[in-house]
Amino acid sequence: MPFSNAQRKQIISTLSSIVEHSFLDDTAHDAVVGVVPSPKPTRPIKRPTAEKDTSYHLQSFIVVYTMIFFNGCCFTAVVPSIPFYLQRLSAPPSFMGLVVSAYSVGQIIGSTCIAGWLNDKLDSKTLLTLTSTSGIVATLFYVIGANHWFVLLSRWLTGVSAGWEFTTELSFIASNTSAKERTVFLSSVTAVNLVGFILGPALSTLLSMLNFEFMGLEINEYTGPGWLLVVLFVADFTMIRVFFKESTSSLSDERSKLLMNGEKEKHYGTIDTDKEIDRVERQVVTEQRIPSLLVVGGLIFIQFSLMCVWSVIETIASILAGDLFGWHIHECNVLFIWGGVASLLAYVSFVFASKRMEDR
Repeated sequence: MPFSNAQRKQIISTLSSIVEHSFLDDTAHDAVVGVVPSPKPTRPIKRPTAEKDTSYHLQSFIVVYTMIFFNGCCFTAVVPSIPFYLQRLSAPPSFMGLVVSAYSVGQIIGSTCIAGWLNDKLDSKTLLTLTSTSGIVATLFYVIGANHWFVLLSRWLTGVSAGWEFTTELSFIASNTSAKERTVFLSSVTAVNLVGFILGPALSTLLSMLNFEFMGLEINEYTGPGWLLVVLFVADFTMIRVFFKESTSSLSDERSKLLMNGEKEKHYGTIDTDKEIDRVERQVVTEQRIPSLLVVGGLIFIQFSLMCVWSVIETIASILAGDLFGWHIHECNVLFIWGGVASLLAYVSFVFASKRMEDR
């Protein structure tokens, strides 16, 4: 004789009271009595997110900014004394122009040909190690100074190292910062570099007071700036190998993590990988507006003109000061220090002005 619904409910109630944790839940009960079960709320599944690896983030940024500071020091430490060093090596007067141009040509080769080719093939730590090593070799040619051609070769190799290094540093900063952070970080690069411009001649002035030999190598007012560069490049190399750590917070890494997480969770329906990646890419494209070609061309021309003026002043400043005022290395170093101070003040003024008026 089949049980009635009331009898079935009584049997189920009795079993539930006997067993502390019954395997019959509300759904089973409803199924027994013939009621359509209602969907139970499920625990929300946490969506995977691409988190940045910030364990060595700050440490690596300190290394990069220290290298940018040293880069500014290296440039202005030797420029005031190069004309006098070339005179000592019996170089022709026009040779100074070749030395200045060799540095700029080296920067072009290092920043475009070498850095542009290797940045996608090697990690930042390896690239910065190579730039520091090449800088050490280049500056050793400078301090050896067998003749003026050694100085020319040294400045060319130093330019290659500087351009390669600076491009790698900017690439590291850009790939490890968000779009909002990037403007602040990249603008601070100029300030750090200008401080290096100021302190480079100051350190060179201190070394110009030395005059002794060590293992047959002269350390005096002519080679002292070169030895300063050797020390700075060795410090760069040491910091890179000991303290610099790669970070994994670039956009490509975020894409990879989204793909991996999407593969793991696609069966659960927690994230639509294709839509998520498309959203990230659309956001990046939206943030990067396509500028006017006329504006870009005008800015490039202005920058080109300023660099031409800077190169001319850099070439003739020490020579002209020596001819007109009888200045030597010490006085020319002071001149470049004040030039760096003026550049820093101009930069700070520009930062304040840019917040109160349009770029035009």
